[in-house]
Amino acid sequence: MKEKLRSFPNDTSALKIPLIGITLPNPKYYIVRQNSAITVVEYVRSGTGYIIIDGKPTEVSAGKVYLLCAGENQEYYSSEDDPWEKVFINTTGPLAQIIPHTFRLKGFNIFDGDGLEDIFKQVEQIVEKTPEADDCKNVAVLFFEAIYMLAEKHRNIKHSDEAVRLKSYIDENIQRIVKNDELARLIFRSCDYCIKLFTAEYGITPYEYQLKCKIEHTCMLLDNTSMSIADIGAAVGYTDPQYFSGLFKKRVGMPPSAYRKRAK
Repeated sequence: MKEKLRSFPNDTSALKIPLIGITLPNPKYYIVRQNSAITVVEYVRSGTGYIIIDGKPTEVSAGKVYLLCAGENQEYYSSEDDPWEKVFINTTGPLAQIIPHTFRLKGFNIFDGDGLEDIFKQVEQIVEKTPEADDCKNVAVLFFEAIYMLAEKHRNIKHSDEAVRLKSYIDENIQRIVKNDELARLIFRSCDYCIKLFTAEYGITPYEYQLKCKIEHTCMLLDNTSMSIADIGAAVGYTDPQYFSGLFKKRVGMPPSAYRKRAK
């Protein structure tokens, strides 16, 4: 047996819990989801695995928690030499897409699991025990607690003044394209220094962070306004609607028009 699983097929809430479980050590474990509908949070109890971030495998070791959000291309797998054992919660539904965005966690994948051990121990107990009526509701509460604690960890990370200034400048100028040389002038440093600093402190390049923010803002506008796709593109800095639609499709897996229909 490679996994111990518990499903909740009759869950009709806005935050659905289709599956929770315990992944047992398996060197062939490999998961791929394109434009996933699932937001998953997993705690690695032992061993090692990898998740693909920006096209590169990033190691996740024992004691770490990782978060993969709905709408992302998700790919993760176990080490062949030291396969991981982990506990996970899979969620779907409207809240599974909204919650990571609300807590500003999208794009931030790997966290120190200190303080979250008890949450996943309770998930493990629900997997192992005789099913009870409130189990699904209790897992949803545990998921909220885990996301809240991850958000607190993210907020409490201390960043240098220069890195904070760069990030704030990108956040404040979502309506246009901010180039690296502009960031360099902002803090009187070289472009190479800015890129390395930002990547070291936030785990993502300035370009990728800027693009992530633009895609998230675009999704929000598609979901909540009747603005034309061309106007939405212009609102996040892209004056060529065709280029903007192609960029969105590459990142989200579908063009803006299809995303809007799907959301409705």
